[in-house]
Amino acid sequence: MTNSPMKKRDWQELSNLHLTAEQEYFFSQTVIDSIHGSFYMLDADGKLVRWNAFLRDEISGKPEQQMAGTNVLDFFHPDDRLLITEKIKKILTQGSEEHVEVRALIHGGPEVCWRLITGRRITIQGVPFVIGLGMDISQRKKAEQALSRSEDRFKKLFEHHAAIKVLIDPETGNIIDANHSAADFYGWSIEELKRMNIQQINIIPSEIISNNFEKIRSTRQNRFIFSHHRSDGSVRDVEVFSNKIDVEGKEILYAIIHDITERKRYESFITFRIRLLELAETNSVKQLLKLTIEEVERMTDSSIGFFHLVDEDQNTISMQTWSTGPITAIHKTTRRGARFQPKEKEIWTESLRDQRAIIYHDGGEFICKGVTQPTDTKITQALIVPVIRRNRVLAVIGVGNKAGNYDQDDIKIVESLVDIAWDIVARKRSELTEQNTREALIQSQKMELIGQLAGGIAHDFNNMLGVIIGNVEMAMEGQAIHEPLIQNFKNILKATERSADLTRQLLAFARKQPLMPIVLNLNTMIERMLTMLRVLIGENISMIWLPDSHNTMIKVDPSQVDQILVNLCINSRDAIAGNGEITIKTAIISVDKVECSTLSPCKVPGEYVTLSVADNGCGIEKEHLLHIFEPFYTTKTEGNGTGLGLSTVYGLVKQNNGYIDFKSEPNIGTTFTIYLPRHRGYTDNDDSDQDDPSIPYGKETILLVEDEPDILHLSQRMLEEKGYMVLSTTSPREAIRLADKHDGGIDLLLTDVVMPEMNGSELSNTLQATIPHLKTIFMSGYTTDVFLPYSELYERINFIQKPFSFKSLLRTVHNILNKDDV
Repeated sequence: MTNSPMKKRDWQELSNLHLTAEQEYFFSQTVIDSIHGSFYMLDADGKLVRWNAFLRDEISGKPEQQMAGTNVLDFFHPDDRLLITEKIKKILTQGSEEHVEVRALIHGGPEVCWRLITGRRITIQGVPFVIGLGMDISQRKKAEQALSRSEDRFKKLFEHHAAIKVLIDPETGNIIDANHSAADFYGWSIEELKRMNIQQINIIPSEIISNNFEKIRSTRQNRFIFSHHRSDGSVRDVEVFSNKIDVEGKEILYAIIHDITERKRYESFITFRIRLLELAETNSVKQLLKLTIEEVERMTDSSIGFFHLVDEDQNTISMQTWSTGPITAIHKTTRRGARFQPKEKEIWTESLRDQRAIIYHDGGEFICKGVTQPTDTKITQALIVPVIRRNRVLAVIGVGNKAGNYDQDDIKIVESLVDIAWDIVARKRSELTEQNTREALIQSQKMELIGQLAGGIAHDFNNMLGVIIGNVEMAMEGQAIHEPLIQNFKNILKATERSADLTRQLLAFARKQPLMPIVLNLNTMIERMLTMLRVLIGENISMIWLPDSHNTMIKVDPSQVDQILVNLCINSRDAIAGNGEITIKTAIISVDKVECSTLSPCKVPGEYVTLSVADNGCGIEKEHLLHIFEPFYTTKTEGNGTGLGLSTVYGLVKQNNGYIDFKSEPNIGTTFTIYLPRHRGYTDNDDSDQDDPSIPYGKETILLVEDEPDILHLSQRMLEEKGYMVLSTTSPREAIRLADKHDGGIDLLLTDVVMPEMNGSELSNTLQATIPHLKTIFMSGYTTDVFLPYSELYERINFIQKPFSFKSLLRTVHNILNKDDV
């Protein structure tokens, strides 16, 4: 049975007619079929007497003529039928209202879905029946089952899960922890919640709370229905699922909280519909509309309410009914059915024109033709909701003078009670999700294009830097070089080192550089970046550098340090309007077990090196704090932010077993603090080569393959001056031919990674087929995806990053040739 929207004349005709029994039945069945969920009516034997289209089509799958007399147990899983039978018996014998969670068979099985079945007894002409509803709770059941997942996912699921979660001490009722969803729901920050007791949220007496704790600990019950306070003073109905867990030997209650206010409202809607169904037999349409207005008032805490029909011209409205409260006096001079056309400034106009709900709550008085306002009853705020079918406004319903402000919840309540289609809201949300996905894809494609461009530039640039570095070092090895000229050469090398740093930072931004965690001094890394950072932030912003005086050793890929620092400085720069200040600071801290659970964001005790970036910019508004690490989330105007900076920082910090914390106040500034585990030891850089008096000569044979001629010739000179025999070529295929023709053995393959005919890894594999003990060193400044498929071998390959120094190349070659094979 289908529903169709009632036209204006339908309302008028029905209001003047007494419905026949057949018409009343048709009307009541239409109401039942509008329920989005199962409706059933059973006799004392548990057989169907009445049902709705949802039960027939979605659950049973039987044709209409086979539904009557069907035993309701046929629709449920065999293991649940005894429980259902007991509930039906209890309803019939005791008259109690019951609910049960059971598995319904979809079209007879085997597919099932979980349903929450409610039921109560009604008596018609002395005969008892059971009526009730069934709602889909499959998703909730899945959420309950998710609690049994492994502990290594618990923290992530707890903090970032969409469900509201809290940890409670059962002895004291103190809230130990809460997730972001809980903070969003209750309106208090996580830190504020952790300073609260559950009794400050739950409105039931403390004795009952303690009794419930005991039920949970004895596993006698883990599901509860409560009403909880929120920070704004509102009260929400919640369903709480609690289980005890062991945390470091202490018993803790782990609670998942579902806001069931909407569900409770839905149940109220169903109850109200059933009430209308019962009253439809003896009441007119006008009386049913009046009851609807009164229910709308009650559920929105309004003192006035009214209902108007809209003519086909979409401009003329006519008064139909109003509430029985103070509004009665207002309508003494307004007859039912009176027509008028709202003017531009009247409260109906915008809702009719835009076909959407409109809220007025600016404290003024509103023009409302058709509602004559005596001096003692002013409409100071109002909510107007259109009834829309097939893109036409058929009616408008209004409420006014709520004690507080109207909000989106009130709109939903009114729309539900006047039977506005919920699919409109669902479709809008779907469209919004689709739009966000599309924008995210476009942004990802932009980043990929930037990465390809950066990689291409870096490849050629590193080769050119390598030529400069090599030639300068070769020149400095000469015998008759005067001191001023040596100083000039050193300046050239420093400039090329800075250029190499810029290339490395460019590759890091493009995410095209392989990760090579090394032990490094964070202070040294930052100092090498300061010049570039000062250019990046601009002359109007001063930069303050406050390094810690102690050893700030960490183990991390240098490119990731670059990314973290650049993103944080850009974020600070964009937060500063005009002149400002950015402070970069490092420190050493020690975190103990107590601090891990209370004061510090670090969850593992130990020593940490901290990197903080502070600014005196605009700060972050409270409503954005919970979202700043989300990918593609940005508060900047279109085209001025990707929304990837802080999410990138967060990911890099977590990848290196670190933690991130921040403090921000609007109009004062923001400070981000990174915590990275401290490493005790020496750095993994090549500075030690600078102090070596000499690098040993070699006599081995090296096959050198490099498609850049300048790099090839320069590297060959370097190696030959140290005694090595070098076979060189720019072609991988020529290298294979040289290896086949060479009479003596080849000890080492020194090859570029990215070459036209085949990549370095493929060349190495080909040569090792005939020279099993051949050692290989790969050279590259930009590996791209050609090398990435072999990344699983990365821990055991030999790699030298371009551009490299003379000593770095010779030291690497010497070490690899003299390293014992494992």
